[in-house]
Amino acid sequence: MIEIIALIILTGVIIAQYVFHYLTVKESNKEKTKLIHALISKNAEQMRDLELTEKVAPIKPMMETAPDLVEERELSDEDFEKALTREGL
Repeated sequence: MIEIIALIILTGVIIAQYVFHYLTVKESNKEKTKLIHALISKNAEQMRDLELTEKVAPIKPMMETAPDLVEERELSDEDFEKALTREGL
């Protein structure tokens, strides 16, 4: 019984160490990024802009849609008439 409790406590300590290590590495990377931005930028506005570009999500390119234009010779007579009436011509 005591061994199980000791094992649970040991597992908790190991997990806490991993979490602490993860958080310190994450914070260290943030500081390194800020230092690099400070070295690259020429003034305070450029540094602010560099920091904001990391926070903004990149814009996804628009999906190419298939054109709804069809050549007249590919349409049957009925489809052509439907297209004319739908277009209001």
